[in-house]
Amino acid sequence: MQAQAGQAEVAAKGLINVQSAHGEINWAAATKITLAVAGGASLTLSAEGITTQCPGKITVHAAKKSFIGPGSESYPMPGLPNHICTACLLSARKNGSRVAQA
Repeated sequence: MQAQAGQAEVAAKGLINVQSAHGEINWAAATKITLAVAGGASLTLSAEGITTQCPGKITVHAAKKSFIGPGSESYPMPGLPNHICTACLLSARKNGSRVAQA
């Protein structure tokens, strides 16, 4: 899924699952990623650090905990195509598809 201009949105009234049976799931953003729930708890990752917020308690379960000094790692953002395939868009429109295949 790509949004070459503007926003892309995934929404559902019910459950949305993102799963990888044998690999990794990588989430990346240029400025920040926020996970939030209606109850008020959230986790935000940004260049400034990691921010957790919650209306109640934070529970950590770990056999070993280690809080060491600062560190960072850069994550390359994917490049998007800089052209639009007009023929692909017209074909998708003609076929009633919401997705244009290149």
